[in-house]
Amino acid sequence: MRDYFYTLADKFFATKSSEVLLLNFDGEQSDFCRLTKAKIRQSGHVNQSYCSLKLIDNGRQVSRTMTCSGDLAADLAMLKTSVQDMRSEISLLPIDTYLIFSESKARSEQLAENRLPRCQDVISQCLERVADLDFVGIYAQGAIYKGFASSFGQRNWYQSFTFNFDWSVYLRSDKAVKQYYAGTEWVQETFDSKIKEARDLLPLLAGNARSLKPGKYRAFLSPMGTQEIVDLWNWGGFSKKAQATRTAPFAKFYLGESTLSPHFSLAENSFGSLSPGFNSDGFLLPDNVSLVENGEFKNSLVSPRSAQEFGLQLNAQDSERIVGFTVDGGHLEDQDILKTLDTGLLINNLWYLNYSDRMAGRVTGMTRFACFWVEKGEIIAPLNVMRFDDSFSHMLGSGLEAVTRKQESILDSSSYGSRSIINYRLPGLLINDFQLVL
Repeated sequence: MRDYFYTLADKFFATKSSEVLLLNFDGEQSDFCRLTKAKIRQSGHVNQSYCSLKLIDNGRQVSRTMTCSGDLAADLAMLKTSVQDMRSEISLLPIDTYLIFSESKARSEQLAENRLPRCQDVISQCLERVADLDFVGIYAQGAIYKGFASSFGQRNWYQSFTFNFDWSVYLRSDKAVKQYYAGTEWVQETFDSKIKEARDLLPLLAGNARSLKPGKYRAFLSPMGTQEIVDLWNWGGFSKKAQATRTAPFAKFYLGESTLSPHFSLAENSFGSLSPGFNSDGFLLPDNVSLVENGEFKNSLVSPRSAQEFGLQLNAQDSERIVGFTVDGGHLEDQDILKTLDTGLLINNLWYLNYSDRMAGRVTGMTRFACFWVEKGEIIAPLNVMRFDDSFSHMLGSGLEAVTRKQESILDSSSYGSRSIINYRLPGLLINDFQLVL
């Protein structure tokens, strides 16, 4: 796929002109398998790729996205026809005040090695382990490609080979254990250990579920719970544009009027993660951008357009959202979680999160799947679904008591249009006085 893209770009840019042309490529080759009651209900393969072409001339720009066939001659003809059409449009457009693009000739490649087994082999091995369970989930694996080329001679290429398996094991009705496994190399023993954990938790879900009165409780959030919290904050929370226009949540934090716990550090990590190290305008991105360091606001995410508007150094994708999350681990060992929690909530999953007060960074949502009441380090009863309403300043600040040493690798399992490249390395969080409201 890399050779196809480079050849396509070289042939397309062979004709010199005074215009600037930028070419982005997005592609994937993915296998999917949907499972219900430990049986295959749907499987398929997706092979798709797109070229996005941008024409820039005299401070104006116009862009177009096209589906690629994989036939070099046909795709080259399509690009040439498209640029002719774009030339007839560009003079009608206004000058773009914040237009910016890379004029570099830099070349970079992120060439991950494909270590994935065949999809059918993974599914076959897994079904042997869960044949007696009410097991439902979706498995996806394969290659993701991204490329950039410009008429200046710049060439960048990214490829990754990943899998993600998102599943639940049901006891009955809404009583289930939800789990997740993702990465770049399948290890059957890791999946087996997760299934053993699910089997151990299922009998605990059979007890009488407990509802708690509204109030403040000690709580442990699993890494998947942490994911829901930081995902919501990523809705503009670190965007320089959103911060400058005062639409970013948790305003007191980025204005320097509030701090978080010294236990909490968050960074955008492209080096060594599953994120491309370049953006759609051809700018190379830093390996790491520290956003929160020991509880202190450190940096915003600055896209090329924001860099041009505010006179800053760019460091992010166009969306100004985190793509490669890294939350630093702490000192709490997994085997000590229940003992350290002592009495309170063991929360494996959260869902339906939204802001109850956006500017204050106040969040509401629901507990979900395999959440338990714990007393003196022992799981006593499953929890009925409860609603919480708490703030970033408390959950990640004054109420954050400890962070697990172990970080879990999680890949965003969404596939709207294409498989997501958003990825996470997240620990669990021990929070004091977690606020339940219903």
